[in-house]
Amino acid sequence: MTFWTLFSYLKTHRLAMAIILVLLIGETGISLLIPYLVGQFTGLLSPDSSPIVISGMPLSLDLAAEDAWQAGVLWWVLGIWVGLLILQMGLRFQTGFRTNVIGAQLLTQLSCKVYNHIQALPLGYFVTQRKGAVIALLSNDVQVVSFFLTGVLTGLVPRLAAIFMLILLNDVKVFRFIRDQ
Repeated sequence: MTFWTLFSYLKTHRLAMAIILVLLIGETGISLLIPYLVGQFTGLLSPDSSPIVISGMPLSLDLAAEDAWQAGVLWWVLGIWVGLLILQMGLRFQTGFRTNVIGAQLLTQLSCKVYNHIQALPLGYFVTQRKGAVIALLSNDVQVVSFFLTGVLTGLVPRLAAIFMLILLNDVKVFRFIRDQ
């Protein structure tokens, strides 16, 4: 069986796999956005940091101050952070659920094909083969192929997207640094 033959089993699941890829990329984006936002927020907590100006109002988080504006901003930042964590959790759940559904469907499809092929084999085949090898073919080998198609290949997408996004963010910082010089 070639690599492209394995992909042919995913043809019937193209739309579902496309949705999974979008969910994975979204989850990866949020995974990279959360530490960035937390870093920006903790930079405001530093006593040496200069305030950020939003709509003409300077914003610096002096936690000892009782200013309502700063307390409101603090709650907004925490709310955005918690919201992103909940969104990431929801995306991760949807990705896992949809991947497992496709994996179960592929497992059923491959098991039926293997079972039909085994039934079509001549009786002499079973005389020369060990019983355990045939049973392993029906159970374990099909599960390994199904896991490869739904687990390993979909696991590559977030890693590649993270590498791409990190390179993109790094290039943006480098271009800002060059422009500001």
